Amino acid sequence: MKSILNNTMYDILKWLAILVLPALATLIEVVFTIWNIPYGHQISATIVAFDAFLGAVLGVSNIQYKNNNKDNDVQ
Repeated sequence: MKSILNNTMYDILKWLAILVLPALATLIEVVFTIWNIPYGHQISATIVAFDAFLGAVLGVSNIQYKNNNKDNDVQ
């Protein structure tokens, strides 16, 4: 099976999933609460849900990549 993501795209998405999106969700939750801006919790929860989905997709992609490389090493 051919990989959809190249290494650069995988690294960027992994950086987003591990660092940027959780930090953004935290920032929105805290700042919106401090300034009494509505929908902060809903926005941050949406970001966290998207981040969980992205993490799952990247995890599956990583497993497929490792399995493909393991198969190629045997041949």
